[in-house]
Amino acid sequence: MIHLLPSGCEYVNIPKCGSQSIRAALGIKAGDKYSGTRKRHGRVSTLYFNGAKYVAIVRDPLKRFISCVSFLNRNYDTNYDYETWIAMDGRYPTRRMEHHLRPQIEFIQDPSKFHRIYDITEIGQFFTDHGLKPYHENKNTSPEMEMTPEIIEWVHSKYREDYEMLGEYFKT
Repeated sequence: MIHLLPSGCEYVNIPKCGSQSIRAALGIKAGDKYSGTRKRHGRVSTLYFNGAKYVAIVRDPLKRFISCVSFLNRNYDTNYDYETWIAMDGRYPTRRMEHHLRPQIEFIQDPSKFHRIYDITEIGQFFTDHGLKPYHENKNTSPEMEMTPEIIEWVHSKYREDYEMLGEYFKT
């Protein structure tokens, strides 16, 4: 999804990177239709650059993976550990699960086409820059699970392109 912001920029929604807060600030509730929203057609990575000023919020892939696992377990009533999610790579029970675990670069495609890419830690600045009133402060709801070196290595491998193309934006 792409949302038109009060600043005139178009926000490219990446799952688990502040999108719920942005939609809430725009007054979009789950299931609502919003006139400033348009869907992209085809693959997730199909963005048509039409001269618009695109902005996005990205997140360190490891932190995003932890948040995705927590979100998916909570919303799909599962209790899978990291290893189970890793073992399902590409074979998730629903397409929505796959959507949440896609690399961020698939949503962005080409960082040079973006007016600005923010790190999730800069969400307050994002709200200020784009004329949004903060909706709520996000609290970490990710349960503590053991993060083994093998899991970290898998995340770095799976999201290698995120680290390579977007690494300069992560404020870890």
